[in-house]
Amino acid sequence: VQQTAPEGLALREGQRYASFDGDADRLVYYTSVGGQFTLLDGDRIAILLAEFISAKAAAAGVPLNIGVVQTAYSNGSSTAYITQKLKLPVGCAKTGVKFLHHMAQEYDVGVYFEANGHGTVLFSGPALAAIAAASPGDAAAQAALTDLRALVDLINQTVGDAISDLLVVEAILAHMH
Repeated sequence: VQQTAPEGLALREGQRYASFDGDADRLVYYTSVGGQFTLLDGDRIAILLAEFISAKAAAAGVPLNIGVVQTAYSNGSSTAYITQKLKLPVGCAKTGVKFLHHMAQEYDVGVYFEANGHGTVLFSGPALAAIAAASPGDAAAQAALTDLRALVDLINQTVGDAISDLLVVEAILAHMH
């Protein structure tokens, strides 16, 4: 099995592409880097979301227990990155979003995606209350809180909404650049 672009699509270097499955509940990104097809799957989407949420929460002074839930099919390098670089806990659930969803509820903010791009982010009631009640004193912390609140509004916590996931990823990427 070889990872390739969809048939008939000539990838342009550095351009992002996204695909949904037939009922739009899974999302994957892909691009060409140095002429090489590169797949950005659910593991990478989860990392992007967890890193952004963690950074914004810390900058806004909102203490949240953020965790990432994966399956045994997740890339081991992604698990290492999350635990070693992001310093976030990783839970391993049985395959199937119902199992990931259940485990994600153990965190204030639970990020979960299967490698196939099926997933979402869950915010607990106390996490939403803490984000809503936060009132940072300086401009940088207030800006981070504004970004975090906007992300909460954009994320559809119902699993299986790849269109919402795409909008969240695009918003984060636009914000980063």
